Amino acid sequence: MDRTPLIYSDSILSVWIEEYKALNSDIQNRVSLQHSLMNFHILILVGVLGLLVNYPNRINENIFLFIILILPFISFFFVWRHLNHDINIIDKAIYIYSIIRPNIIKITCGYSSSDLNNIATELKLLNFEHFLEQRRKCRISQFGTLVFMSGEHFFHFIVSIILMIIQYVGFFFPITEIRLASNFEELLIFSIEDLCIILSALALYGTISVRVKVARGYGSIINQCH
Repeated sequence: MDRTPLIYSDSILSVWIEEYKALNSDIQNRVSLQHSLMNFHILILVGVLGLLVNYPNRINENIFLFIILILPFISFFFVWRHLNHDINIIDKAIYIYSIIRPNIIKITCGYSSSDLNNIATELKLLNFEHFLEQRRKCRISQFGTLVFMSGEHFFHFIVSIILMIIQYVGFFFPITEIRLASNFEELLIFSIEDLCIILSALALYGTISVRVKVARGYGSIINQCH
C-alpha cells in the first residue's frame, strides 16, 4: 500500500470537516422533513374525511366530486416530496463517501494511493455507508417484512393507491353504458373526470418507477463511488 506523506494545513482539514458537518446536517433535516410530511399527510386526510362524514349535506355534489378527483394527486404530492428528499440524501451521501472521505484520509493519514476509499474502509473511517449496506441486506430476514411496511414511503404509497381505487370506483365502476353528454358542461365534466383518472394512473406508474430507482440508489451508494 503506497503511503506518501503529504503536507496539509489544519485549515484545509477543517474545511472538509465543516463541509461534512453541513451536508450531514442537511441529511438529518431532510429525514426530519420526511417525518413531518407523513404527519401533514395524515392531518389532511383526517380533515377531508371528517368534513365529508360530518357535513355530507352541506357539501355541493360538484365539490364532493372535485375532492374525490384531486385527493389522489394530493397524496402523490407527498410521495414525490418524500422521494425528492431521498434523492437529495443519496446525492449528498455519495459526495461524502466519494469526495470528502478520501480527502480526509489524504490529510490525516498522508496516503497518496488512488484507492483511498478502500484504505478508509480498512481504517474504519467514515464507514457508516458500509455498515448500512450490510444492515439493509439482513433487516427483512431479521425483523420480517414489517420493516418494509413501517416506512413512511409505504404509508404515502398505500394511501395513494387506496385513493386511486376510490376515484376509479366513484367514476368508472358505476358506468354500465357509454356516457353521452347532453350539453357542453357535461362533456367538459366527463372529459375532466376521464383525464384525472388517466393522469392518476400515469402518476402511479411514474411513482413506482422512481421509488424502485431510489431503493437501488440507496443500495448502490458505495458502488457508485468506485
